[in-house]
Amino acid sequence: MPGTKQTTTIARELSRSLALTVVVVVVIVGGALVLSSRYAAEQRLREQAQGWTAQLARFSEVHLWNVDEVGLQNACLASLQPPEVTGARIFDPERAGSWPTPRSPRRSRS
Repeated sequence: MPGTKQTTTIARELSRSLALTVVVVVVIVGGALVLSSRYAAEQRLREQAQGWTAQLARFSEVHLWNVDEVGLQNACLASLQPPEVTGARIFDPERAGSWPTPRSPRRSRS
């Protein structure tokens, strides 16, 4: 049969093209989903960080006004409660003072 070889070749080429198209579409869609979820997670973390920063600022207002270093240290320690927060530091350029808060042992990274 003279047309069988040509039909088989065309069918083979069509199936290869279809398989390649499916692979390309899956890779593109998968990449878009990964990027989208990464962007959403980054935005969520950024919003949480802004909230924690605002909370630390509110907690430390009175202590900064009264120059209460123990109160500032306690405010920094309180800001370390969320597991995502690894450290806090309040710096006062006018007094050249800094109140670092050491990392908690449970948050140390090995």
